[in-house]
Amino acid sequence: MVILVSLAGSLSPLSSNIYLPAIETISADLGVNASLVGLTITIYMVVQGIGPFIFSTLSDTCGRRLTFTICLVIYIAANLALAFTPSYPMLMVLRGLQAAGSAATISISTGVIVDITSSKERGGFMEANAGMRMTGQAFGPVIGGALNSVWGFRSISWLLSALSVE
Repeated sequence: MVILVSLAGSLSPLSSNIYLPAIETISADLGVNASLVGLTITIYMVVQGIGPFIFSTLSDTCGRRLTFTICLVIYIAANLALAFTPSYPMLMVLRGLQAAGSAATISISTGVIVDITSSKERGGFMEANAGMRMTGQAFGPVIGGALNSVWGFRSISWLLSALSVE
């Protein structure tokens, strides 16, 4: 269980910067300049900052499992739609939805670890959780660059969709 919630928690940092190497490709495909595509990273981060406030309340009220499921469904739907997005405005909206879907995965994953572990073993599990998140953030651009150069930027969304179905 700890591994699954930690992997889900790594989706957020992975998704935030996996698109960085594909900015030029996305801008060419959608016919906008690269700085506008870069704005989608900002939108992602803003929604990531706001999302936990909303989803933590939902988690406390409805439970972690339901909240986690809702978030992952939003995330999967946004990624699938991103794979087909035909326009820049749609890209902006979908990146916001993608961020909303992954926003609570970090906080809920740590909450689940607190719920299912003893205080004695919790430290090791929290370290593993943090390590998985940092791995996603560190390797995101490398993975995104490889996917973009071989199959195009839309393959990034396909990968993120597949990873979230864990």
